[in-house]
Amino acid sequence: MDRLVSHPAEKGIPEKLLTEHLAGVSEKMLSALNRLRLSPKIISKEELTELAGIIGIFHDIGKATPHFQRYIHKEIRSSAMTRHSFISAALAFQITIEKGYDILWAIMIFKIILHHHGNLEAFKLQDSWPANLAIAKDQWPHLKKSLQTNLDTWLFERVGSKCPNAINWEGISEALEFFVSDQPNHLAADEDRIAYYLLFNLLYSLLLNADKLDAARFKDAYYQGNFCLLYTSDAADEEDSV
Repeated sequence: MDRLVSHPAEKGIPEKLLTEHLAGVSEKMLSALNRLRLSPKIISKEELTELAGIIGIFHDIGKATPHFQRYIHKEIRSSAMTRHSFISAALAFQITIEKGYDILWAIMIFKIILHHHGNLEAFKLQDSWPANLAIAKDQWPHLKKSLQTNLDTWLFERVGSKCPNAINWEGISEALEFFVSDQPNHLAADEDRIAYYLLFNLLYSLLLNADKLDAARFKDAYYQGNFCLLYTSDAADEEDSV
């Protein structure tokens, strides 16, 4: 089994394993979500929790490619093949569809993961998405081999799904074409659009918060002493309970 890393060692802080990061982000998202008193009519709390778990576990799954691993160990320079957001989003899209959720939820999860290193912009996609799709297709055989070799059992234990044998690239392409050419207003009833919008932004916010907290490793003395924020005893207690 390969030692897959998500974040390199720095300033005396040890490297972080990919499984530790994905599990940590998922757990932080679920902990925050479970503290909210939500009862949306467009989706059950149990289903929303499952989707949050998928987002957390798959948001950086593209880092399992050998190209990214060589990059993070400074063996090669950054290139198209070391990118991870689009391929991670594509795999999460596939898993969401396989679990029986409709296309709207799948594309929302795709967008949330795709933009978790940047800004969330409604449903508009950049003009470069066809090129990114082509890169993801090239990355997929390498990612599939890595996941099936190293993380199949781990994935099944956490989200009830192993690495799929194939990604429906045509389905993803058609979905993205649709969302570029025709805003998906008719997929949701008028009275439900605000709920979708709010849950879309909620899941995105939960991911950003959990990802930054986990990557920063606030429990370590180095980060607690060097981040300009009020890390109160209450916040520390909440972090310990995750």
